[in-house]
Amino acid sequence: RMSSAARVKQSIKAAKFFAANRQIEKEKIYLCNWYVKLVKPGKQLPRDVVQCHVPMKMNKLNIRDYFQNIYKVKVNKVDTRIQLGKTKLILPHRVMTKKPDYKVAYITLQDETFKFPDLFSKYEQRRQEELGLDTEATATAKQLTKKQKELQEGKGGEGEGETK
Repeated sequence: RMSSAARVKQSIKAAKFFAANRQIEKEKIYLCNWYVKLVKPGKQLPRDVVQCHVPMKMNKLNIRDYFQNIYKVKVNKVDTRIQLGKTKLILPHRVMTKKPDYKVAYITLQDETFKFPDLFSKYEQRRQEELGLDTEATATAKQLTKKQKELQEGKGGEGEGETK
C-alpha cells in the first residue's frame, strides 16, 4: 500500500505529464500512413468533384478526415467504389495475371471548385510547336502532290482526247 504522501506525489507527476502532453497536442503534426493518388477522370465530372485512388482499407470517414486535416478543404460528400484490376492472359505460357483491385473515391467539395492541374503544359506547348511545324510542312507537301496529280491528269486527259 502507498502512503498518502506517495499518492500525492504520484498525482502531481501525472498532472505535470498530462499538462506537458496538452502542450504537445497543440503543436501536433498529422502524418498519414496512407497515400492518396489524384486521378484525372475519364468522363466529365462537376467542378466541385475530385476523383482519386485510395487504399482499400480507407473508409469514407477516413477519406473525409484526410482531406479536411491535410488539405484544409471542406468536404460535403464522399462516394467510393471498388474498381476490379485488369486480367491478362499470357498465351505462350498460358498464365493468367491480374492487377490488384483499387478503391476510387469521389470527393464533393463544399464551397470550392477543383480544376485538375495542368502539369505538362510546357511540354505540350513544345510538342505542339514541333508538330505544328511538321504539319505545315506536310500540308504544303500534300498541296504540291495534289497540284502535280492535277497537272498529270490534265495532261493525260488532253492526250487521251486527241487520240480518240
